[in-house]
Amino acid sequence: MRPDTDLLFALLALQSNLLSRERLLEAATAWMSAPGESFARLIEARGFLTPEKTAEVRALVETRLRESKGTGRFGGDAAKGPPAAAPGRYQLMAELGRGGLGRVVEAWDAALRRDVAVKLLHNNQPGDAPERFAREARLAAKLEHPAIIPVYDFGTLAAADGKGQVFLAMKRVRGRDLDQVLRLLAEGQAGARKMWSRGRLLRVFQDVCLGMAFAHDRGVIHRDLKPSNIMIGDYGETLIVDWGLAKELKAPIAGEAVEAAPAKALAPTPASAEGKRHATTVRVAGSKHESRSDSEVIALSHAPNLTFEGDIIGTPAYMSPEQAGGRVDEIDARSDIYALGAILYEILALRPPFEGGSVEEVITRVRDGTVTPPSQARETRLPVISPPSSTTHAGDPVPPELDVICLRALARKPGDRFQTAREFHDELQLFLEGVKRRERERAEADAAVTQVRAALSKRSKLRGEAAAAAAEAKRLEASTP
Repeated sequence: MRPDTDLLFALLALQSNLLSRERLLEAATAWMSAPGESFARLIEARGFLTPEKTAEVRALVETRLRESKGTGRFGGDAAKGPPAAAPGRYQLMAELGRGGLGRVVEAWDAALRRDVAVKLLHNNQPGDAPERFAREARLAAKLEHPAIIPVYDFGTLAAADGKGQVFLAMKRVRGRDLDQVLRLLAEGQAGARKMWSRGRLLRVFQDVCLGMAFAHDRGVIHRDLKPSNIMIGDYGETLIVDWGLAKELKAPIAGEAVEAAPAKALAPTPASAEGKRHATTVRVAGSKHESRSDSEVIALSHAPNLTFEGDIIGTPAYMSPEQAGGRVDEIDARSDIYALGAILYEILALRPPFEGGSVEEVITRVRDGTVTPPSQARETRLPVISPPSSTTHAGDPVPPELDVICLRALARKPGDRFQTAREFHDELQLFLEGVKRRERERAEADAAVTQVRAALSKRSKLRGEAAAAAAEAKRLEASTP
């Protein structure tokens, strides 16, 4: 490699979290002492990267070099944008959903002969939208985990107007999102209650915790976790989707405030209904982003589930107090923990932890941080319709142990929450194991009681038979001359 490509190799390895800063400095020191030595070979020889990971970074280098066309601008030519897909490879079909940045359609991948989901960037987005879209693709692609939506391809598709339309090809998940499941349960749909026991929902939630633990360990936070961003496949898959607001903690996002900022008032702007749910656009009044197009600050769904950007990032009903307060520099993995707590709350209570008649009211309640325990919230929402059990439907009362776990995740101060998603997962696992143990002990106790009752019944029967036999013997004795 040339010195410039060696440098690019090092930076991409660091950016991809394949190489630590300490090892990079160690390798760089050795590299400067060995003129002509390839940086990649030096790193591999020291065991810092496996041959497979080295090849992966080399491929990234080649991609950047092709984009730069030898100009030395490793970010690629912004005017040309992402690479074009092969003509006719993706056959677009029905729309599956729509958001502020783009829409998702079902598609047929003619090259690999499989169904995929293709996310298309809206054409009316501001100038930096393609780069933000590309960032989503890069972040999602680096998170290879069973609970995170796989990214297959990224580039541009030929449009009718002759301009390329930026796209992202992903796994096509056949199933439903968690929001749809919880709505059916809240409406009392009998089939949903039979299918979606609390135990099953908690296992889905644990999968989400593990997926986020993986992302956090690689320095990526989601910032918009909510039930509608959790897909549940027909064959048990759980997938976290929509990484459009995701951020690498070590790499600030272009155009995003990095210092603490005061909370802004939310001013709604007109929007039309699109898709299956109502679409609403909101603008962060007075924010640094106000000079941009209002379409950049967009939301999909009803009021408490808005997603918007600016100094306040996320969806009000599920965002942390630091997000609701616009304190961007305080947002970290524990902000995602809070969102996970809000999702668990809705699984337990069948309603979000914070509700209100307007976005401003929801934001205010989130900032205040006072949370009603899910057990009490559920009592005001639904009657108790069955005795508690981990195997029955989601209409059971909420055990106090789950109240404690949920409220810890929803602590106002980040330091009072679970510090990792794995810790959150493990705490739930202990609860579930305790439920199983208690059910096993209860079953064993019930079996013992049944045996004792049977023995007592048999003893009583034998005593009756003995008394009858004694009476018959006396009668016979008395009747004998």
